[in-house]
Amino acid sequence: MMILLASLVLAGEPQGLKLLTGEELKATVVGARFSYGGGKGDESFGADGRYVLFNRAPVVGAYVVTDDQVCVTGFDERRCRRLLRDRQGRYVVDFLLPGAQRALQRVSIRPDG
Repeated sequence: MMILLASLVLAGEPQGLKLLTGEELKATVVGARFSYGGGKGDESFGADGRYVLFNRAPVVGAYVVTDDQVCVTGFDERRCRRLLRDRQGRYVVDFLLPGAQRALQRVSIRPDG
């Protein structure tokens, strides 16, 4: 379930959440599987740069980790998101929406494989 939390976004970073950047971001994403619950919509980020979205049928693309974003290609457009962590160590994905709004969604991250 996607949750709009635009009111919590202060100076580009939601309150109580730490933005992952650089090597910390790369170490968290590369070789990981993101699960949003229910098994559908899981994402796999292979060590070789391969991205797989598991929906009705797997959709394959590529991804790149920049300083503070993970960007996925192979679709109609390049889709970027940021990864944040709360004080309890749980992860949140920050999706950029049209109109400069953001949508934050909890995600479970585990090694892929």
